[in-house]
This record gives sequence, structure tokens and C-alpha cells, in this order.
Amino acid sequence: MATNHTGAVALHDARRRRLAAAGVVQRMFPELRGVCDRLRTPISRARNGYANPVERLVDYLVEARRVGADRERAENLLAFIEAIVEELWPAEEIDLRAAMLREQEAEGRANVLQMRAMDEPAVLSAWVEAELAENAASRVAIAAARACTATRRAA
Repeated sequence: MATNHTGAVALHDARRRRLAAAGVVQRMFPELRGVCDRLRTPISRARNGYANPVERLVDYLVEARRVGADRERAENLLAFIEAIVEELWPAEEIDLRAAMLREQEAEGRANVLQMRAMDEPAVLSAWVEAELAENAASRVAIAAARACTATRRAA
């Protein structure tokens, strides 16, 4: 990523990141039913592209890159978030078969959209979203497989 953008390009990049961050929150909270009152409004705003903690994390990474921080520092942030995910959703609790089926379904959706996107540029954003969903499903299936393998080795 170049660090010397023109003003217009930087503005476009910031808008793209804001919309991508909103998409992440939309996928995490497709509806607000059941969300605690304290978080309902901030999550609703984040889903609509307003002040968003995901966007702020991206801003931190962009700024770290701009000031010359090395990639290891950024990887520390990712490792911290992954550790929290693992703590809240332990791999041992994941049904391996169900996770593998979800991954295959996500891969099929992404493949169909990829074929369409080659001929229809308007489909590119849907393909990107499908690929991100496939990557997330793959990570869950991999975590379940590793937990299953570790359990078998321990037995």
C-alpha cells in the first residue's frame, strides 16, 4: 500500500474501508434482536457505515503503516483478536461435519459468483463478500479439524 496518496484517492480509500467495515458488522449482526440495549445503537450505526470500531481498527493499521511500523506489530493485533475468538468460541465445541458442510456451501456460492464476475463487473463486490464468507467458514472448519486431531492424539 502506497503511503503518499493524493487527497481524492485517500478519500476514496477511506470510504471503501468504511463500507467494508460496515459490511463486517452487518454479517456479524444481521439483525439486532437480542442485542443488549447498551450496544444496540452503536451496532446499528456501525452496520450503516457510521462510527465503527472495525473501521477504527483499520484506521489504526493504516496509520501504523504510514508511520513505518513493521508488519509484526499489525500481526499482534490480529493474534489478539484471534485469541479472543478462540476463547469465546472454543474449537472443541465446533461440530466438524457441520463446519465442513458450511465451508463447502460457502465455496460453492463463491465459485458461482466468481464465474459470473469474470463477465459481469457488477458482480465483483458480491463475489468478494462470498469469498470472505468462504474464508471465515474455512477457518472455522480448520479450527474444528485441528481440535478433533488433538483430541484423537490425546486419547
